[in-house]
Amino acid sequence: MEKVKIELSPYDALSILSFCREYVNDELADEPIFIALKKSVKAFEEELTKNLTEDQYEDAKAENQVNRLMGTCPNNYKP
Repeated sequence: MEKVKIELSPYDALSILSFCREYVNDELADEPIFIALKKSVKAFEEELTKNLTEDQYEDAKAENQVNRLMGTCPNNYKP
């Protein structure tokens, strides 16, 4: 099967993974729509793990800290 290639910053990729982990949990695992989504999240995580360097991971963590301090992190989101 041919794969789709998408370029994301490490921060964006980790943010997507974090969101997916939070909302695709074991409680919903048996729902048909989440079975396919959970499989996709696992594949995304495996690719990210293979390709993300330690430096990129540290940069993403630093960007997350800056976003929290600036109030632009999703956890600090204010409409």
